[in-house]
Amino acid sequence: MSKFHNTTTELDAWASALGARNDSEAIAVINRLELRINAAMHDLQICLGQMPEGVRRAKLTDQTRSWLATSIQNAGESLTFLAQIRRAFARHERGES
Repeated sequence: MSKFHNTTTELDAWASALGARNDSEAIAVINRLELRINAAMHDLQICLGQMPEGVRRAKLTDQTRSWLATSIQNAGESLTFLAQIRRAFARHERGES
């Protein structure tokens, strides 16, 4: 996962991409994104739990299970990165570096 470099330029770029006019709006948008990703992760975990094991065409089932597991992992990494950006906006809002 790439590291977020907390610079004003990067925060401005993120705020613009999020359609936010200030730090608190950016934080609110990120919070909504995090909620949606959490919900998607929950749905993916349910799908993974419902995937049959030991069926005749196990290779396809195993591949699908692997893709679902990778999707869950990627979503988790996205949440970690978004949390890092949200914290940067919160520090910036408070006037911290």
